[in-house]
This record gives sequence, C-alpha cells and structure tokens, in this order.
Amino acid sequence: MERLIANLLESYRTSQLNEKKRRQAEIRANASTAGRSGSGIMNKLLWENERNYLFDMIKFWGSKHIENASQLGIDVSPYGEASLKNEICTFISSEFGRIRNEFKDFLRGGMIVNPAFDSVADKTLSELMTTANREAEIVIDSIKKQLIQKDYEKVQKAPPMNKIKLLQNMGNSYSWITIAEEFGITKKEFGRKINFVKDKFLRSIIFRDIEHAYVLAKNGFSKPSVILSGAVIEELLRQYLIHKKIKSSNNTFDEYIKACQNNSLLKKAIHSLSDSVRHFRNIVHIEKEKSKTYSISKATAIGAVSSIYTIANDF
Repeated sequence: MERLIANLLESYRTSQLNEKKRRQAEIRANASTAGRSGSGIMNKLLWENERNYLFDMIKFWGSKHIENASQLGIDVSPYGEASLKNEICTFISSEFGRIRNEFKDFLRGGMIVNPAFDSVADKTLSELMTTANREAEIVIDSIKKQLIQKDYEKVQKAPPMNKIKLLQNMGNSYSWITIAEEFGITKKEFGRKINFVKDKFLRSIIFRDIEHAYVLAKNGFSKPSVILSGAVIEELLRQYLIHKKIKSSNNTFDEYIKACQNNSLLKKAIHSLSDSVRHFRNIVHIEKEKSKTYSISKATAIGAVSSIYTIANDF
C-alpha cells in the first residue's frame, strides 16, 4: 500500500476506533438501562457497529485515492485495478479477522452461545469484499475521468492540425466511461448485446471504431465520425443477418436494412436510423460532396453514434 494512503488510513483508523468505542459504550449503557445487557439485540447492535466501521474505512480509502491520484500515479490498466483491489481487500480481511476474533471472545466472556455468529460473520465479510471491489472500480473510473479531462483540455487547446494526432494518442483512455454516462450502456453491456459476433478480432475492431467515432464526433470531426458509425452499423447488421441465417440480395448497407425490414427484424431501431447514417456511403468520397447541403453537423454526428446503441438495444 502506498505510504501516503497507509498513513492517512492509519490516522483515520485511530479516530474511527475511538468513535467505535464511544458507540459501543452508548449501546451497552442503553441496553443496561433497558435491562437488556448481553441480549441478542445488544449484540446485534454491537456487531453492526463493527460492520459500519469497516464500511467507513473502505469509503475513506477510496476517497483518499481519488484525492491524491496525481501524487500516487495510480496504474489504471487491468493489472493496476487488480493490484488496487488486492490492496483494500487485504487490509479489510486483516482488520475483519481481528474484529471477528475480538467479538467471539466477547461472546464467550459473556457466556453467550451464538452458533449463528460464524455464518453472520461470513456474510458480513462477503458484503465487505464486494463493497471493497466496487470501491476500487469507482477509484479507477474516477482517475480515468481525470485523465480524460486532461487529455480533452489538451485537444481543445491544440491547433487544428495537431488535434487528430492527439485524439489518436488518447486511445482507450477516453472511451467507455464517458460513453456510458452519455448513452447509458457500458462496454460490458454492449459486448453482451453483440454476443452473436464471435470473432474476437472483429469484436475488438468494432469496439475501437465506436470509441473513435465518439471521440471524433465530440471534437467536431463530424464527417469521419458519421462514416465510422455507419461502417460499424453496417457490419453489425451483416453479422446479425448471418446469425439469423438470412441472406440479403447483395452486400450493401441498404440491402442489409431492407433484409431486416422484410424479415421484421429490429423494427424500432431500423426506423430510427438517421438519413445521414443510412446513406453514409454517399459522403465517403470527396467528389460526392457537391454542395454545402452535404455538410454534417456535430449534432448529426452524435446522432449517428447514438444509432449504434439504438441498434444494439434491439438485438
């Protein structure tokens, strides 16, 4: 564990232990006043107090990682995420083991037999580990957003000639966190929607092109964004028709759409496809842009990207 976080966590742990002990004394005093010292109700409240202490530690750990991300230089790769999860889970497991033993000694000291305690403790540990893993994911997502924002600011300040290169260098750091916020679908969820695409390399190309189409659209590169979006939709329709064992009259985007319409597939999604996406091949070649009527707005490009998810939601 990084020294900075370890020191902060230890300091917070000390303050929380004092608060936990104060709360313990309060619970016992209230139980004594009510004539319930040593009762199951009192024990339950004491255990919840221990449980809440550990959940607070997890939240504190996560918040401090986010606050100090720039100093810590946290790795946001899958390896880094696994390391971060291991860090908090190891801490919680150790702290939980100590608390569990202390509580069992307390039960024995009070001559209270509670055979259900072990199962309750195991359930609590499972909940804690799930929360710790989720908190680590929140930390990683938050740090990715910070990195994305920095990259975005560089792009906005860059001269037009340098923007494309900067966008390419951003790679996956931009991608699916922002996409999920805007369109309400995560990369994992989208992957499940297109599980009929079995080829791993093709799937990776689809994911890559969606990311690039989104980044281009958000930064005002409308034409390449629409072309990429259309290419993704075309390939998804082609793969879906193969999956459904349906043949189109020929291998064109429009024919794939007609095949879906003729077989009552994806009715809602097909109907909502914007003209700019359906006829994206009309603007692939420069000579096709015969007038300003072929210009594409940023809103249209965002709509084209959105059409990808509209289609996916109907698969």
